[in-house]
Amino acid sequence: MALEKIKHRLSLNGSSSFTLEIDNLSIARGSKSVILGKNGSGKSSLSRILAFIEKPVSGKIFFNEKEVKTAREAEIARKRVSLMLQQPVKFSGSVYNSLRMVASFRKVALEELDRKIRSFGLKDLVSRHTTELSTGELRRVQLAMASLGNPELLILDEPTSYLDEKTRKEFLNYLENLIEDGLSESLVYITHRLDEALRIGDHYIFMEDGMVKAAGELENILEDEKGFEALFGSFSAVKGKATDVGQSIVTVSTDSGIKLQAISEDHMKPGDYAYILIRNDSIVLSTENPHSSSQNTFEALISSFEESGDCVKAKFAAPFRFSALITKKSFLDLGLGSGKKCYVSFKATSARAYRTSGRKGVVV
Repeated sequence: MALEKIKHRLSLNGSSSFTLEIDNLSIARGSKSVILGKNGSGKSSLSRILAFIEKPVSGKIFFNEKEVKTAREAEIARKRVSLMLQQPVKFSGSVYNSLRMVASFRKVALEELDRKIRSFGLKDLVSRHTTELSTGELRRVQLAMASLGNPELLILDEPTSYLDEKTRKEFLNYLENLIEDGLSESLVYITHRLDEALRIGDHYIFMEDGMVKAAGELENILEDEKGFEALFGSFSAVKGKATDVGQSIVTVSTDSGIKLQAISEDHMKPGDYAYILIRNDSIVLSTENPHSSSQNTFEALISSFEESGDCVKAKFAAPFRFSALITKKSFLDLGLGSGKKCYVSFKATSARAYRTSGRKGVVV
């Protein structure tokens, strides 16, 4: 799916308006694209356009490589896309009758509905009234509804909203298992939470003020997009595979062969793909091997640097892309600069590891 030169104006509270402007955006077939941004950045507005619920004022939308021009073409495309709304929706009647109503609307056979109920673990809920469900249970039912008919593109708009922290983590584990089992051909996941983005996505879209500011690999967005840093903090993301898994510490082997240790935020097993998120201000630079207690020490090459007040952000291209934030005085005292090598070290407790996808989609 692709958007070109999209413009859309929305009225807010009758007195103000919001403009969505998307110059160019592609959603890869087979991908798990995460749309990130703070509240009010335009994420939900974009989701309604992707779901063919709203028509933009201008621009082009392509679905399966064909431009969707007419209302009839949008109606046909809409049947192949499903959107799970951010707000929990309570239907009248039992869970089973609510699911059956949606299945009937989407012309889904009862045999498929029964399979969904089993695969989504809803057998204990189907006889209950939807008003009796907890928010977490209701979210599971909504997810099953959204997946009925096996949509080519499933859009989940802030699915963990309104959940307490314990239920949120349980729902994420539940969702990840369903994704691994083939929840949909392609997925768009909308969130303002970085930990959810790391766990779910393999392609990232960052929105700010109604515009797509960056899209692509998370490492590039973290390093290059100032708005992302202002929202989430100054971090570097390094991807690799888990090799040794302890009770709380996981060792991740990067593509360059360097092994890093971090606190694991997810249950992992050897071979799982993982992102290590490192606080840039926790990284220590030195010109000699420090032989310290830090579990992560390696030699790296500074590719560039930028000054910000009394601090310097040193950027590294090898052995992988990351940044370090140190004082300007330390940077000068160490004689560092572009093209200089130095030793890098940080403690395992200064980094967090999240299980993530290793699969990439094919852009269409």
